[in-house]
This record gives sequence, structure tokens and C-alpha cells, in this order.
Amino acid sequence: MKRGLSVLVLWFFAVANITSAELPHQSGSRDAVAEKEARALNDLAAGLLNEGKLDQAIELFSKAIIRDPNSAFAFYNRGTAYALRMDLDQAIEDYSDALRVDPDFALAFMNRGVAYSIQNKLADALKDLNKAIELEPRKVDGYYNRALVFTKLGQLAEAVKDYTTAIQLSNRDIELYLSRAQVWERLNQLDKAIADYGSVLALQPANDQALRRLTELAAQRSR
Repeated sequence: MKRGLSVLVLWFFAVANITSAELPHQSGSRDAVAEKEARALNDLAAGLLNEGKLDQAIELFSKAIIRDPNSAFAFYNRGTAYALRMDLDQAIEDYSDALRVDPDFALAFMNRGVAYSIQNKLADALKDLNKAIELEPRKVDGYYNRALVFTKLGQLAEAVKDYTTAIQLSNRDIELYLSRAQVWERLNQLDKAIADYGSVLALQPANDQALRRLTELAAQRSR
């Protein structure tokens, strides 16, 4: 999972590590040789992607797509490489192609939603993230990313609900508590914010952000 893709907030792009061992085998009229070659290229490119070698990964994913233009995974993986390079228009195009091939590809909906969010196309982002959550309702990242969109829209109560669901699914994720605490502060629910910062410190006692905010909130209350 890659964080820090926006200078304003921390987004979760789901970084693909989808290799041929995880790809469903196709049957029928498709060229088996071309499909096998595309899978091999996808494997090599996925390794480069996870090493952060984005340009090289994009080149190999592009070759995989040429060999098999109906590979949703190659489009998805290349889209994620473009997204991590912050070439968001190209990323969105690739995620859309992945969804053309596989209309139920939840990760493609989620990552396209994140890309739209960073572009401030919030209605499109919300639509995609809603679909991602519908398809994979137990995936934490969908709720986290949708909470960020709700926060940008000023729908803070909805953001809290999504962070709370995410925490229920992953109750040791520090970023979730920190993010929800910040929303509690904006809602002037300081006791709840303090509780979330306390949860962070229970998991990571030296967390600078939680320690700093607890100190600042205590000073604010003593005035």
C-alpha cells in the first residue's frame, strides 16, 4: 500500500502485486500463446512496480497489453504505476479499460475513485468508491478513501461513520485513529478526539502527532 500520494492528505492507492499465479485462466478463442506471454510480462512488470521502478514497469505492462488487450490486470497494474507517478488522467484511462474488461473489478473502482478525488472530481470519486465498497464491503481502504472524500465535501458525520467502519475492520491501524481524531476536532467533539489519540498512543506510545495534539488540546482546555 502506498501512502502520501497527495500533498494534502494521505490516500491509499492499492498497489498491485497481481502476478500470473493469481490471474484466472481464460479459455475459448483467445490466443493461449499471447496470453501466456502477457502473463510473463505482467509478472516482470509487477516486480518492477513494487520496487518503485515506475517507468520500466509501465513499459512492460504496455507490452503485456499489446500481447493481450483484454487483460484487466495489465490495465489495472499500469494504471497504478501511472497513478503513483501522478499521471492521473492516464491512470483513470487505464482503470476505465480494466473495468471495460472486468466490470466487477473492485480495486479498479477504488483506485479510479482515488484518482478522481485527487483531481477534486468528488462526485465521480464518490460514485466509484461506493461501487468498490459494494463489491468488497470488508476492504478497509475503500472506507478510508471514501471518508477522505466525505471530509473534502464537508460531510463530516459521514466521514466519521466510514472511519469507524474501517476501525472495526482493522483496529490496529494508527492512520485510521489519527484521521478520525482530526474529524472529531473539526466537529468540536474533543473528548472523542482525545480518545482516538489515546488509542494511537496505546498502539504506538512515541507517536509524535498524537502526543503533540494531546498536549495542544490540554493547553486549549486549560485556558
